[in-house]
Amino acid sequence: MSVGHSNSSTPDEATSIARSLGPHRDITLLLLPSGDSAVLLEAQGGSDDDRWAVIYDLRKRLLTHRPAGFLDLVSTFEHLLISYDCAVTDGFFIRNDVIAALNRSGVESLQSGRRTFDIPTVFGGTFGPDLVDVSEQLGMSAADVVEQLLRQEFVVRFLGAGMEPMCSGAVSDVPITRRHVPRVSVPAGSVALAAHNMAIYPFGSPGGWQLVGRTPLQLCDIAEQPAVTYQAGDRFRLRSIQPGEWIDFEDMRLGETND
Repeated sequence: MSVGHSNSSTPDEATSIARSLGPHRDITLLLLPSGDSAVLLEAQGGSDDDRWAVIYDLRKRLLTHRPAGFLDLVSTFEHLLISYDCAVTDGFFIRNDVIAALNRSGVESLQSGRRTFDIPTVFGGTFGPDLVDVSEQLGMSAADVVEQLLRQEFVVRFLGAGMEPMCSGAVSDVPITRRHVPRVSVPAGSVALAAHNMAIYPFGSPGGWQLVGRTPLQLCDIAEQPAVTYQAGDRFRLRSIQPGEWIDFEDMRLGETND
């Protein structure tokens, strides 16, 4: 693995510092300026899992040993945004802090502590009004789309707005397009697809992803600590239920069906 530093967004201009991290030797981290008080780390090369693992692991290390001047860390599939107090530190020192974090130890095993959650889901109809549209995009029947969803194990990569679990896990090689006109209101519990990703809405909110089903489980409870039972690295498996079974799970919090 290597860490690059550049004042432009051109990877070829990055000065790389060799750093091997276990199985992720083919990953390059590019460190790019983002305004006057933030830097953006981008993982390049390797597989989707490799890029995410390096970003996720680095975020954990920086949170464990928080360098002076760090304000916030926001990670996604293959990016880590680091905002800092420019009165305390700058991009040069942030680069050194990142390298120091990478040098502390190799990438941890991300298998430990992972949980797999069972998600009872009603597919199609008013619960998943876009299922037919998705099936037409993918060139398969709605039943086949559901079958592919049930076979898939979705990995939570990060938590989005409203603690929404943003998951990877392709149903098909064909990316699923978003709706041309987003909905003003998407019901809580909606299972949504876009590109090669899946998400579940913890709360009712606007959204433009394709809705294929809905779960009666409560994903987020802001009165509880923690507010959600899932974290990055966990797995979701969808399980088909009938509309008449909805009431059996309606008052359950995510995770209770696993106990």
